[in-house]
Amino acid sequence: MSRKVSSRAVNLEFKLIIFFKSANLVNSIPLICIAARQLPISLERIAVLKHLKDIEDKTGWKTQRHILDLEKLWGITQEGEGDRGLG
Repeated sequence: MSRKVSSRAVNLEFKLIIFFKSANLVNSIPLICIAARQLPISLERIAVLKHLKDIEDKTGWKTQRHILDLEKLWGITQEGEGDRGLG
């Protein structure tokens, strides 16, 4: 027996999936930052900074403060003073 699904129901389900994906990304920010503080390798640090920027781009949730905190901790200079590695 096939079940008919309205386009409205499909649209709502799609919106819920997007919402929960975004919520998961946003909720991961503090955990990422805590773990990132322990990263010894520059390549891993750059990957974390890019990931935080991607979260901001995808969700609109501000991550710049976290990026700046990690850059300060790691001794990465600000733009104009050297390479931040986020190219």
